[in-house]
Amino acid sequence: GKLQVGTATIQIPSNGFITMGSEEGMVKNTRFGVNAGNNLQSGGTQNVLIGEEAGAALTTGDKNVVMGVEALKSETGGQNNTAIGYRALKTLNQNSVGGNIALGLGAAEDLATGAFNIVIGYGADTAANDDTRSIVIGSEDTVGLGDNTTVIGGSSQTLVAFGGPALISGSLTSTGSFGKLILVDTVASIGG
Repeated sequence: GKLQVGTATIQIPSNGFITMGSEEGMVKNTRFGVNAGNNLQSGGTQNVLIGEEAGAALTTGDKNVVMGVEALKSETGGQNNTAIGYRALKTLNQNSVGGNIALGLGAAEDLATGAFNIVIGYGADTAANDDTRSIVIGSEDTVGLGDNTTVIGGSSQTLVAFGGPALISGSLTSTGSFGKLILVDTVASIGG
């Protein structure tokens, strides 16, 4: 159908949605886009789904924020996920409190069942499709190292700098060659 407001016309294709508020027991969902949230059922509440196929498989999932074509496309019952970017969290379907955040084109696209991950960057991804509590920040060659790890930058990264005081806790292990370590006006203790 068409909606005309003044001289502007909004055209909605037969398989497109613009839904705000309640529809058929789906409370407080906002949907914009062809097949966006088109499988939502009663119990699927408080979702924001923008883009073609955004959250298309969601049935009872709650409190997901999805912006991008095919973002969070496979999830059916997951909750509290944020997917922003083309195909961000596309294959995720863990059906529980996910708490995943993926920002960028294809960010965490291959994550299938993981939870509480943060993946930021064009094509950045977790090490496995079931990683939990991974933080991955970088571009297309940036891949996580597994559960409970943090990766900043991929293989092409040449420098990581902290502008202020930095605390790095845990065990210190080198996975590559450090060019040099520069300490400025700092007390450092290495090796306990």
